Amino acid sequence: MKKEYQSATRSKNAIKDAYLALMQEKKDEKVFVKEIADKANINRCTFYSHYKDVNQLLIDIHAQLIDEILPIFDDISAKTIGEYFDIFFMRLSDTFEHNQSYIQAILTQNKSMDYLENIRTRLKEKIIQIPFLYQQLSNLENASLIIDYHVNAIIYTYSNWFRDSIQCDIYTLSHTLSTLLTQQFESIALAHHTKKSDMSKRKVQN
Repeated sequence: MKKEYQSATRSKNAIKDAYLALMQEKKDEKVFVKEIADKANINRCTFYSHYKDVNQLLIDIHAQLIDEILPIFDDISAKTIGEYFDIFFMRLSDTFEHNQSYIQAILTQNKSMDYLENIRTRLKEKIIQIPFLYQQLSNLENASLIIDYHVNAIIYTYSNWFRDSIQCDIYTLSHTLSTLLTQQFESIALAHHTKKSDMSKRKVQN
């Protein structure tokens, strides 16, 4: 059973690698099962033993990458927003660097928006579940909108990096984003505190 599992895992990985390589070669042109099988050095029966079609293969690749990204939120021990973002973006950099060729391949084809929308939705859901970060925002007006805006900004920036539109290494980019988001959230929190203080003063004066 173990050997069968290992064999199945190897063939699935070969199929994914072959498909992603073809995606990069063909850009928006359609990739066919026969091409994938030939490049992976397998027969088409092996492909169909894992996937019913190419679209299901792509869905599996998307899900695998999302499953690798989401655990970066787990067990982050931080005392400040800045410390939290430093750890978060360092983990994100490691994950993106490990999966760089996969993500770049996905972003070169016409279904990339489906993947980015899925990432956006899952990231927002995950952030809202983080007690430390959400406690900083829970008292703010439009907290959900603030999170949505910053998630979109993060995804857009990394997407441009993977498309080679931003010329720096992944860790420099992540450090810059960490710094920017820390400053923004600290400014938002300060503005909210100032607003509450002013309202309290007005109530006392009245």
